[in-house]
Amino acid sequence: ETAGRQVKGNISDAELQHITAEKGGFSVLLFRRVLASPLPQQEREALYDFGALVQLCDDIFDLWHDRQAGTETLATRYAAQSATDALIRSFERQVQALETSFDGLRQQKLAGGHALGSVHFLIAITRVCLQHYAELQKKHGTLPLDDRTRMVVDMERWPNRLRAAKALLMNRPLPSGTNNKS
Repeated sequence: ETAGRQVKGNISDAELQHITAEKGGFSVLLFRRVLASPLPQQEREALYDFGALVQLCDDIFDLWHDRQAGTETLATRYAAQSATDALIRSFERQVQALETSFDGLRQQKLAGGHALGSVHFLIAITRVCLQHYAELQKKHGTLPLDDRTRMVVDMERWPNRLRAAKALLMNRPLPSGTNNKS
C-alpha cells in the first residue's frame, strides 16, 4: 500500500523510486497472474519493470496535478528542485532496465520483442514531455509549477505529435540538459 507514503515529508529519492516501481510493477503483475500459465522469474522481472516505467511516465505527465494534490513523486520532487536533468536520467535508467529485462525474454523466444515495440510509443511521448519541461526550465531558470497552461503537455497538438513521431523513429535517450525545441 503506497497511499500515505507519498504525502510530502522526509522521504528519500530512492524510496520514491521504490514506491513508483511498486505501484506500476505490482499492478502489471496482478493482471498477468490471472492467466493460467505459470510466471517465470525472468518474465516477472520484465513485467515489473514495464509497470514501473508506465507508472513513472504517468507521474511525469501528471506532474502539475500531483503537485496540486500534494502527492510527492519523483517528478514533483525533481521539478520542485528544478532538477529536470535528474528526472530525465531517472526515466532513461528505467527505460534501460526495461529494455534489458525484455532482451532476456527475447533470448527465451518469448514475446518480449513485440511487447517492447508497443511500449516505444509511451517512451516517445514521455520524452516529448520531458523535453518540454527541460525547455521551460532553460527558458525560465525554473519550472513554472503553478502555471497549468505551461506545465501540461497536450499530446493532441500537432507539433507535439510530430515530436513524438520523431522520437519514436529515432528511439534514443534524451541527453541531459536537452535544448531541443518544445
